[in-house]
Amino acid sequence: MKLEGQSKNHLGMRSADKLMRDYFKDNINLVNYWGPVQMCVFYLEYMYLPSKYKIMIECERGFITIQVTDEEGKRFSPWMLYPGTNYYHYEDRISDIEELVELTYQAIAKEQITFFNNKEISELGITFFDK
Repeated sequence: MKLEGQSKNHLGMRSADKLMRDYFKDNINLVNYWGPVQMCVFYLEYMYLPSKYKIMIECERGFITIQVTDEEGKRFSPWMLYPGTNYYHYEDRISDIEELVELTYQAIAKEQITFFNNKEISELGITFFDK
């Protein structure tokens, strides 16, 4: 699947999709997307083929996030492994999008990715923010 129409013309969506394809090559398929809609809201969902992970990029009012889920629904985000990335990323800054994509790719490629359920994520958040 490829981006079409307004999605293809939107800089943030187009950049995120291009970076995902540049880093992950043939190891991903775009399986779902929507947007952009008002207030710079969009969603991109990829299937990471070697491990059946879902990689989701979401943008809400210009703030962009990336998350990976395993088959059990447990989640991973770059800030869990790289605490220095725990700040707001903006879709209009290509360097912000690239940082998220690159670190996600790196974590998967180096087999450093660890998945957590919601309770574990809450505990991680407390650990990072209380220091």
